[in-house]
Parts: sequence; structure tokens; C-alpha cells
Amino acid sequence: MGNHEFYGLDFSDIPQYQKAAEGTGVHFLENRSVEIGGVRFLGCTLWTDFFGGMQGKNCEREVNDFRFIALSDAQDGRLRWTDVAYRHRESLAWLRKELETPFSGPTVVITHTAPSALSNPPQFAGSPISGSFYSNLDDLIEETGPVLWIHGHMHDSSDYMIGKTRVVCNPFGYEGIEVNVDWDPEAMVEV
Repeated sequence: MGNHEFYGLDFSDIPQYQKAAEGTGVHFLENRSVEIGGVRFLGCTLWTDFFGGMQGKNCEREVNDFRFIALSDAQDGRLRWTDVAYRHRESLAWLRKELETPFSGPTVVITHTAPSALSNPPQFAGSPISGSFYSNLDDLIEETGPVLWIHGHMHDSSDYMIGKTRVVCNPFGYEGIEVNVDWDPEAMVEV
């Protein structure tokens, strides 16, 4: 799931969504993996650590996620940047463990949040809220070398390499508001 899928929902309800997908042929990959055709897919929203917390308060003040996503586990029901950073740490620990587990075929990672500053469009470099959009996982990618990392969250396309890993983002954008002119509806990546 991406951040917008949580709008109007409760951050704590992920297990319910996973259960609802069971037996449908849909794989709800929130800190989960699936093997299909000899390819291992690892998936999670990933969220972000806000650059070690340096941008947490800015993001909480400026980013819509903190107004539109509930957290029933919180005393006041509000999602805070520290809650998101906690989920990021959980996902990152899970992802690292999975990537370090030997697998005989190719591994594809699917996240919502971008794994590298290389996905951040140049016009947003240095933004006081860019910590909401990507994490700096270049070292993890280089160390573990999944064949492909697909992500969303950004509204601009990107396609680049980190070590042996191809990182791809091909977003449509917001229908009727902001359509990505570089979106390729026929994009396909072979692994």
C-alpha cells in the first residue's frame, strides 16, 4: 500500500487488509514475500526515517499523511512522524533479513517509498520535507544486490542503477490533476 491508500483509514489495520487478500490471488506484500515462477518478490510500504529524524517535525507539519491517516493505537488517534519512522525500522529490518537470506533465483523488491535520493526529482533537492519521500538505502542495495527494485511515491519517472540493481519508478501521477508526462503505460521489465 502507498500512503494515499491509508487516507481515511487506520494505520493499525494492515493485518485486516492482509487477511482480506488471502485466497483471492492477490498478494498483499506488507513485510511479506512471495515466490512466483522462480522469482522472489519482497514487498513493503517501507515508509521513511525522515533522514534519521532530522526532517520529522517539518514533515509532520507539512505533509498531508499526518492529517489524513489515523492511528487508533495512539492516545489521541493521530499519526506522528515517530510512528512512521518506527514502521520504517520494522520494514527495513525485515527487508534486510530477507535480502540476506540466500535465494537461488532473482529477487525483486517492491516498495512504495523510494530507496534512494537518486529517485528524488532535482526540483525537490534540498526540500525541507523530502525526507517523507525516500530513504537512503544505497548501501543496502549495493550489499545485497536484488536484480530489480520497483517503487512508487514519486510523481516523476526514474530508471537507474545502484550497483547491479535496476531501480524503476513509472508513476501515472494524479488523474486530472498532475499526470506524469514520462509515464509509460507499456513499460515492462524482464528479470
